[in-house]
Amino acid sequence: MKIDDLSHVLQSVLARLQRYREGGVDENISPHDNMFMPNQRDHYFRVGRDAVAIVATAMIKAGITSFGSVVDLPCGSGRVLRHLVRFLPEAFVIASDIDAENVEFCARQFGASPVLSRERFGEVQFARPVDLFWCGSLLTHLSEDRFKDLLHHAVRWLAPGGIAILTLHGRWSMHCQTATAYKYVGDEVFAPIARSVEREGFGYADYSLPDERAGQRSYGLSVSLPSWVMRAVEPLREIRVLDFVERGWDDHQDVLIVRKIPIDGPFELG
Repeated sequence: MKIDDLSHVLQSVLARLQRYREGGVDENISPHDNMFMPNQRDHYFRVGRDAVAIVATAMIKAGITSFGSVVDLPCGSGRVLRHLVRFLPEAFVIASDIDAENVEFCARQFGASPVLSRERFGEVQFARPVDLFWCGSLLTHLSEDRFKDLLHHAVRWLAPGGIAILTLHGRWSMHCQTATAYKYVGDEVFAPIARSVEREGFGYADYSLPDERAGQRSYGLSVSLPSWVMRAVEPLREIRVLDFVERGWDDHQDVLIVRKIPIDGPFELG
């Protein structure tokens, strides 16, 4: 990217950030929102602001000043989406989740276009190619096959030049479970995950209780080391890795950012 182009992008993104900070976000909380805890209200909104910072950084790295269409999957009850609609007010924003009540709330409260997600990602269709795909804390709950399937479909959904941002459990999550008081699951459930991560770089275990599976047959906890993630991405020649940041979201989950420009195509940004 030429320095004049970089200067233009930086000024544009900075102006967006200023408008976003000055305007604030809709703070209405769905009674169905299982991510919101009244005693951690500040953290709830900080997570959304962190997502905006990640998107802004991706825009700068790619030389992009706007997005035509944005998908938040899984949108939940709008923890991140409420921020995206304010940061990217010109975008056509799609709220997608396997929980219909969440999708309906995001459509009603934030003006997003509703798309019900499916356990089989191949059954999910969007009305237009996606310029920005935000996927916060979904790969963190998928088995290896479903993890790779979502990667493939995220790329398929992207418009040429589109960006996908996906968050992951990585080395820090291993540390949290094994060396701190914070536990994702009981040690007996995590033990096979840890063994698989040590052996293969990826580990997964199903949640044992049906109400923890969010209505899905296969849903649990996964951990993926950076080396494994890169091996999973390498066969996808239609994309380039734009960034990978350990503990990049909420100082917790790793962040993978890819862009739909073929690895063997001509160099281009913006």
